[in-house]
Amino acid sequence: MFGQDDNQTPPTSSQPDNTVDSSHNAITQETRRVDIVDTATNVGSQAERMNQISQVQARYADQLMSKPHVLGVAVGMAQEGGISTGELALVVLVDTKVPSAQLAAEDVIPQHLDGVRVDVQEVGEIYAQ
Repeated sequence: MFGQDDNQTPPTSSQPDNTVDSSHNAITQETRRVDIVDTATNVGSQAERMNQISQVQARYADQLMSKPHVLGVAVGMAQEGGISTGELALVVLVDTKVPSAQLAAEDVIPQHLDGVRVDVQEVGEIYAQ
């Protein structure tokens, strides 16, 4: 016997169990709420991170621009093997990447400045058109 009511029958494939559907809908709605909150939090934290990197850029741009091969300093996405990692970083644009061993110690670009990742990206020669 399914329940106290003899007329009640268990759900079949032609009779959906509304309890399961309403639970699924509640879970789906909660998931959407969490996704929206996560997205809003991520946007806020990304803006804060960009601001932090911009401050580091302002603090160190002149020093970095004085190094050999450096053409520019920007806030951008770090790359590995020419593919974006999705991580915000202070990007130092150079005409040619040179191994650290071939540079004077003062000309080596640090991997981090004030807790911010520094990514050196080779862009080649830049010409005005």
